[in-house]
Amino acid sequence: MMALRFRTRLMLSMTLVVGSVTGATILLVQQRVAGVYQRLFEGQFKIQAASFLERQRIQTTATAIQIGKITRSPRIISALGEGDPKLIYDNIFTESRSLLESSSESGLNVPLIRFLDAEGHLIPTADPRFGISGKDPQTQLRPQGLQALLAKKGEEKRGRSESGYLADSSDGSNILRKYNITPVVNDPNEAAVGALIVGLPSGGAVSEGAIDSNGVLSGIWLDKNFYSEVIPKSALEAVAQKVTYELSSKAEESYYRTVDINGVPHRLFYTAIPAGNSFPLAYQVCLFSMQGLLVEQKDLRMKIGCLGLIAMAGALVPIWLLSHGLTVPLQQIVLGTNEIRRGNFHYKVPIRSMDEVGELAASFNEMADGLALSKRYQSVLSQVADREVAEALMKGEVVLGGELREVSVLFCDIRGFTALTQGMPPVEVIALLNEHMSALTAVVYECNGVVDKFVGDLIMAIFGAPKSYGNDASNAARCALRMVEERRQLNLTSVHPIDVGIGVATGTVVVGCMGSNDRLNYTVLGDRVNLASRLCGAARPMECVIDEITRERLGELSECTPLLPLRLKGFSEIIQAYCLAGKRSEVSTL
Repeated sequence: MMALRFRTRLMLSMTLVVGSVTGATILLVQQRVAGVYQRLFEGQFKIQAASFLERQRIQTTATAIQIGKITRSPRIISALGEGDPKLIYDNIFTESRSLLESSSESGLNVPLIRFLDAEGHLIPTADPRFGISGKDPQTQLRPQGLQALLAKKGEEKRGRSESGYLADSSDGSNILRKYNITPVVNDPNEAAVGALIVGLPSGGAVSEGAIDSNGVLSGIWLDKNFYSEVIPKSALEAVAQKVTYELSSKAEESYYRTVDINGVPHRLFYTAIPAGNSFPLAYQVCLFSMQGLLVEQKDLRMKIGCLGLIAMAGALVPIWLLSHGLTVPLQQIVLGTNEIRRGNFHYKVPIRSMDEVGELAASFNEMADGLALSKRYQSVLSQVADREVAEALMKGEVVLGGELREVSVLFCDIRGFTALTQGMPPVEVIALLNEHMSALTAVVYECNGVVDKFVGDLIMAIFGAPKSYGNDASNAARCALRMVEERRQLNLTSVHPIDVGIGVATGTVVVGCMGSNDRLNYTVLGDRVNLASRLCGAARPMECVIDEITRERLGELSECTPLLPLRLKGFSEIIQAYCLAGKRSEVSTL
């Protein structure tokens, strides 16, 4: 997977941040607007419900006063006692004329007037003066509540009138009537001799698509049916089903339900209407269109979205400038790092600013200068000290002082060097030595040795320090033979043929840095060093002389010829030395 550039990641991150903030803002604003609408709907619903109940109370009170006069009429009481339907309704026409006239003046349809006998059974009439009903109101009443109302006596008769809603279909259209049931009593201490039922129209035939002036759709739910003059017929069934479903969960009130009317969501609110025990429970229902909320939310989304896009577009320019100010210096630092990796320590990163990025570039340049200086020190150190010793010194592994260690020391000297260079120009002498030393130094490194020092025409090498390879004596012997062979090869092409003598001694010496804190020299000290030097002096041209310990370390692999016992300067004892002719396992590779 391809890694994204820093500038791309920064711009994508900022775009994501702006987009997230815009989305969160839209969501929050939508919730706030929905909450405002919710509170507005609830407030309007409470106002509608209170207004509706107040109108019903005023109408019921006025009607109850007139009905009370009728039920106290002696003629009505007497007619009910006789049980003659014709007599009853003839008398009621005279007594209820004021009620009929008030209904006509208010613009209402003719009220439905019926009587019940003492048992609660309807006393029928076909007289159109008392209203035509397609349904028997008595069959819709709750029998237990009706019987309890008619059976009240004495003090219980006070306020015994009950009101509620019943459905009717007198003219083929489903309408709702507000009914009042008032018992007719003869003696206060006796049960009622009957009851007067008066039904006033409440919610006539539903008009298609009608909506009230406040944009509120309202109606009454009764017995799984919905009655309204302002809700379209096509939506009545859906509203009725919704309210029925909610009521099945025993929720007496609801403020959080939604129903679709002609494709427009409406918030549904309903609450129970107070009614007497003889009547089924009815609910006042109000629906508030959410079209305004949806339009408002859409408008807010568009505006906030546009503002987000403008903010994002406006942010991309400074983001690009900021990322450019970061990525260009970083790219230059990466380029500088690659240059340093290739060994170009003189590369400099331009300092473009005085901020943290500029400080980073300045620090990089300082680091490059330090690396260049360190490289120069390392180069010089490698030239004046052996490679392994230089590395140990740079790692801090070598300190002032020394340690005892068994090593093999090799001395290689040019025979007749003074006579050879007598009268030779110094430049030619130096060239002669440089050719000789370079070739033999390479042999020392090839055999895992360390060049300790150059003394005039002499080379001193150490095997076993600062690092031991386990076969240091063997490496020293192999190096001596390789030096002789290398010198012979050089003599074939050199202007001045040279013969060398080599001495090798093995034993315990002191290895370490000798000198002062300001100037150190890594070397070895001990009689084995002196012995190797004396053996080198005793060697004949192109001959390698080793001591007894070296021969023992070589074992049967060496071809050594014993020499006559040597009496060497600085040694009180006679030294037994050997001429190293070769090593069976290694001469063939030379």
